[in-house]
Amino acid sequence: MENINNIWTAQAGTVIPILFRFQNSFSNYVVTVGVGADNDQNPYNNEATNIVNYNLTNIDSLTFWTNFWTFASGDNGKYAYAKITDYKGFVRYYYLSQPFQALPPPNNPPNVLLSPQLLADGKFTAILSGETGRTYVIEASTNFVSWTQLATNTLTSDSAPFIDPSASGLARRFYQALAQ
Repeated sequence: MENINNIWTAQAGTVIPILFRFQNSFSNYVVTVGVGADNDQNPYNNEATNIVNYNLTNIDSLTFWTNFWTFASGDNGKYAYAKITDYKGFVRYYYLSQPFQALPPPNNPPNVLLSPQLLADGKFTAILSGETGRTYVIEASTNFVSWTQLATNTLTSDSAPFIDPSASGLARRFYQALAQ
């Protein structure tokens, strides 16, 4: 989550923590906290959508309470808010001062090694899948601690074959593809 040009931004699908700090004491009473999104900062024009309600008991001024909300692309330009109803039924609304902008997920595909196979002659083969034009380093390890660089490939399409001829005779070997 980031504040860029007075707009809170987060990648769509990102879980965003929301932290509430109560200043007033509601000890030994029930408090209802609703978390939601609104098109503006007016809670009375029926444009607010409630996401979830929580009933809390024995709340005091030292309580910190956290809830999580996953923002979606449909939340663009909306304000996050909390609606707090105290034990007497009094309602208070608290809004973030700036709207949220949900950023789309990145276009670049993950770099992965697909279709791993150990051939009859002991060679290891896989297909490196990633972003066309991007360079990847393929490394191997037998213990996840020490890694050895085996190859550097720049993809001319979205995938390329990879063969490790030095895998024969090893009891186990782990591989990773790192984007450069």
